[in-house]
Amino acid sequence: LQRRYEASGRGPGAVAARLRKGPIRGTVFDAAGRARPASLASEEQLSYLVTLGDLNPFLQARLPGALAAASEGDFAPLLRLRAIADGRPPPTREFSAGLNIITGCLDAVLPFSLTTPAADRLGIVRAVLKSVPRADYAPWSAASLWRSGFADDCRLFPRQADPRPPVLPLPDVPAMILSGRLDMRTPAESGRAIAALLPRARVIEVPGNGHDQVDTDATGCVARALKRWIDRKAVGDPCRGRSNQVDVMPQPPRSVGEFKASRQVPGARGRALLAVIDTAGEVRFAALEAAFGGLDPRGGGLRGGSYEASDAFEGTVRLRHYEYVPGVRVSGTLRLGFNSVTGYLRVAGAVSGRLRVNTSGGASGVLNGRTVRFRRSPASASAWQGGALRVPGALSSRAAAERRLSRLGLR
Repeated sequence: LQRRYEASGRGPGAVAARLRKGPIRGTVFDAAGRARPASLASEEQLSYLVTLGDLNPFLQARLPGALAAASEGDFAPLLRLRAIADGRPPPTREFSAGLNIITGCLDAVLPFSLTTPAADRLGIVRAVLKSVPRADYAPWSAASLWRSGFADDCRLFPRQADPRPPVLPLPDVPAMILSGRLDMRTPAESGRAIAALLPRARVIEVPGNGHDQVDTDATGCVARALKRWIDRKAVGDPCRGRSNQVDVMPQPPRSVGEFKASRQVPGARGRALLAVIDTAGEVRFAALEAAFGGLDPRGGGLRGGSYEASDAFEGTVRLRHYEYVPGVRVSGTLRLGFNSVTGYLRVAGAVSGRLRVNTSGGASGVLNGRTVRFRRSPASASAWQGGALRVPGALSSRAAAERRLSRLGLR
């Protein structure tokens, strides 16, 4: 799905090009259902948003569809993700932005030497950027590339009297390189390059995982690999067949007309019914997305209204005029379980009534005065997959999520 969006020109490149013309502005809804102005001001902010997805598997799964929507002028999905990406600021004892920049300036390979006068550094950066093929940093512009990295952070760093010491060969010692296949900061390719410099390195790549393997892997395969390695046992491939990845979510619907009604419930009532099922699945996804961002599981709907969950994993979630599909407003209470959503909902809009959503992703009730019943089958799947939304078992565990968030300083 992500490759399809890219191939059709609806990926980050299209949105980055739009941002080069000016900010993206729109509206998001807060936890009280109130409309709030929101914006994305620059390519750097978009790059930051895309990068932050590697710490939140639910946010990362949303990005392709949100980028596709933004490339077509529907900015709401992307702007809604920004608040999730920003999350709750970690305490200074866990992360100091100042210390991070100082460390980066002293350790990173920069286009200039820190012995170079500050006034001369920008010219060096521009010359180096001109020598780098555009394809190496596409879809971002050269200006965005340097503004979002240490070259910009360190341009005014105090001039150092002594050059940094020469880089020596890495020692001939046993080493284990842990890499996430979805890491946007230190990708698996970088891990392999480091391993090539260490004579006795072993590479463990974690499928479906982003940044910071020890803290974010919920499958347990990293801990197993580390224990075997420390115990000087054969490590093997403990991550084979395990994954932290959430399936990429499709582009959010812009109208209820995008749903194809099934023979079980034809016409407008059938389209509204599928939209409600998708809304139930999407609000569960939103609660997990917030939880893995270190936030309380509450917030606004994509098109309006709000939700509040007692627990993102196995609790109840109350919807108040929650609107994921335009024109389909849903209220009521859902019960969240392991890969399931059930509950009774009221529907308002051009089609109104009451529905019961069941664990199999179906629904029954009354819409516009007529009894309806829908049973899910592969041939009748809706656009989103609704209540049948699949989440890896490791990410459906509250204990695993709490452990992950506490290690990242978000709890």
